[in-house]
Amino acid sequence: MPVPLEIGAVAPEFLTCEGNWNTPVPARDQNGNEISIKDFDGKCLVLIFLTEAREEIHRQPTMKLLEMMKGFATKYKNANVSLVAAGADERGMMLELVKEAELNFPYIPLLDASPMGHEYNAYFGVTSAITYAICDGKIHQSWDNNYPKDYDASHFEEVLSYIAANNLA
Repeated sequence: MPVPLEIGAVAPEFLTCEGNWNTPVPARDQNGNEISIKDFDGKCLVLIFLTEAREEIHRQPTMKLLEMMKGFATKYKNANVSLVAAGADERGMMLELVKEAELNFPYIPLLDASPMGHEYNAYFGVTSAITYAICDGKIHQSWDNNYPKDYDASHFEEVLSYIAANNLA
């Protein structure tokens, strides 16, 4: 099973693909805007990889998670921290839910073969619940919340506490 990137590693660029994984293109958020790791130079970024909602049974728990994340995005912003989420969207349901939730932070929909998922060791279907604290373009900390763990309010508080305790924002 892949492990998160090493502490101190340079954070990879946000790249995705359009059909052919051998041809990476700049990532775009849920609104179609290009998004780059360089957009966060000089800032503290929390990058979180989410599990894909693939079937109707995933709709309610995913919406609950997205609503919780919206609250934490506001809390992070007040602490001078940016939040970006990324995740597989092979069936299109995840992007539909993201738009329905009207997120206040960027979400990057990825194909399973996306360079970004592989570069960040968030291989969908194997690992997809990894969080990174990235400051000055480097990985400062990572959390692996893969099965049997999951994202809850305590996880987002822990990340914020880590950033505050290490004066990263």
